[in-house]
Amino acid sequence: MICCIYHDRQRVWRDVLREYEWYYEDRPHTAEFLKFDVLVTTYDTLIGDFDVISQIPFRVAVVDEAHRLRNQKGRLLECMREISAKGTMQYGFQSRVLMSGTPLQNDLTVRSLLLPLSFCSRSASQKPFLFFLPGALDFVELH
Repeated sequence: MICCIYHDRQRVWRDVLREYEWYYEDRPHTAEFLKFDVLVTTYDTLIGDFDVISQIPFRVAVVDEAHRLRNQKGRLLECMREISAKGTMQYGFQSRVLMSGTPLQNDLTVRSLLLPLSFCSRSASQKPFLFFLPGALDFVELH
């Protein structure tokens, strides 16, 4: 799997990352021709570049610190709903993994992201995957 760590405080540098790390030079710059299988980003980058990230139909979204999705009127939850809808439209389903060290205490807002879950016999090799990491990416080790 090819992983792209997509994070920088300045949009201009994220534009450079997209140009060289997302797309092939000789192919159209569309979601069908992405170089990566996994996109690792932060909540702030997701919100800041949602116009670009939302164009990709993610098959799986893994969200760390999912308790941040509790604010029903928050931009973060709105972004996640749109990403979920796009993945569902493209693949007929979207898997979501919500991780949190904070007890959710049966919070229906966060749990609503899990519903409806559809299971389908799609190939595990379909791409792309999306991972959100909170805060700055000081150290990421993928094995």
